Amino acid sequence: MLPLLLLLLLLGVCRVVDANTKKPILEDLRDIRTRYQTVFRESGSDLEIKTLRRWYFEADKEGALEYCIDFEHHGHIVSPRPGLRLDGALGVVGPRDVDLITLYKSSNGKIDCMWLLPDKNRIGQDKEWRTDLEESRAYQGLLEIIKEDAKKSKAAVPTKVHYYDYNKVQTIG
Repeated sequence: MLPLLLLLLLLGVCRVVDANTKKPILEDLRDIRTRYQTVFRESGSDLEIKTLRRWYFEADKEGALEYCIDFEHHGHIVSPRPGLRLDGALGVVGPRDVDLITLYKSSNGKIDCMWLLPDKNRIGQDKEWRTDLEESRAYQGLLEIIKEDAKKSKAAVPTKVHYYDYNKVQTIG
């Protein structure tokens, strides 16, 4: 339950949006809390969440908007059936592996919004790609969302971008 508590502490006025359709998936903090309680409860200790790659768009000044694009792998995830109650009372979708590309928007240390894309081809898991990922339709689409969102917020797009490839972390020993 600790990961859920940490996630909720990091959430500000948050919503989760489908990056393709721009339609909300989860409208508010209550929806997010209910869904993630169900995911953690139903998935149990077999749930595994890994960040495979990350592009972090660091704010140019304190308090400004920051963005992060993560290629994520969710192993053995159990979630509420789409379109039904978020608490899982009307059924859940059984254990499966899901690869996602998530764009996080944050300000003042809180996550304000998340945009989700399925990574159907699991390109985030490819250990050799980087430039190809940056040229992918998914990545470019998320960059457009960053530009649109920053413009809507009357903010600048962060210019300092940091890349992390967690597929290539060296193990010592």
